[in-house]
Amino acid sequence: MIDTALLDAFLALPVGERVTVITDRLSAKDILWVTTLKRQLIAKLADKSFHRDPDKLALLYWIA
Repeated sequence: MIDTALLDAFLALPVGERVTVITDRLSAKDILWVTTLKRQLIAKLADKSFHRDPDKLALLYWIA
């Protein structure tokens, strides 16, 4: 299982800050961060127990 610490820390941020982080990382072409976040997102989406929280699930799909 992939360690999802980066994604968990990211999800703990307020929505506006998440958008800023994503924008900053993409503009900086931080491919490692983006790839790591994507992998953690896929691992989190594969966790069926996570599907019980529709708000978090919707957020993960939005991030994807």
